[in-house]
Amino acid sequence: MKFVSVLIVSVFLMTACSKPAVRPEPIKSTLTIQKNDSTWAQDGVVANYNVDEDIVHVTTGKDNETLIISLKKGSIPFDGNIKDYSASVLVAPFKGSAAISAGYLLDSTKANKLRLLVIDNPEKRVACDFVLHFKKDDRYPNGEDTLMFKGRFDVRYKEFSLR
Repeated sequence: MKFVSVLIVSVFLMTACSKPAVRPEPIKSTLTIQKNDSTWAQDGVVANYNVDEDIVHVTTGKDNETLIISLKKGSIPFDGNIKDYSASVLVAPFKGSAAISAGYLLDSTKANKLRLLVIDNPEKRVACDFVLHFKKDDRYPNGEDTLMFKGRFDVRYKEFSLR
C-alpha cells in the first residue's frame, strides 16, 4: 500500500512539475535592399496576401519613398523565376504626405528578375531575390530618370479578403 501511495505521489509530482511546451519565436520579416548600388536602409516591411486575387503585396519604404512588389502566388514556375509580378516606386513630397511627387514603373527594356526562394503556406512566409529597374512615370515631372533596386525579402504575410 505504501508503495502504491509513493508511486501515485511520484507520478503526480512529475506531471505537476513539468514545464509547458515553449513555442519557438516566429521568424520576423526581413528585407535587404540596395538602391542604385547603395545600401537603402528602409523603415520596415509589411506583407499582405489578398486571398481573392491570390496576390502577395510586399511594401517597404524609407522616409518619403515607397517600394511595392506584388506577385501572384499561384503562378510560381518550376524554376522559381516569377513572371507574373508587378512593382512600382512612389515618392511623396515629404514623409506622411498623401500626395505623390514622383512615380516609377518597371522598365520593360531592362532585365528585371524576381526569383522565389521560399514559399511556406502554413507559416505564411515568402522569400525572393530581386533585381528591378524602374523608369520615371511621365505623369510626374520630379525625380531621377531611372532607379534600380536589388535585394532580398523574407516576409510573413497577413491574409485579407475584400469579400
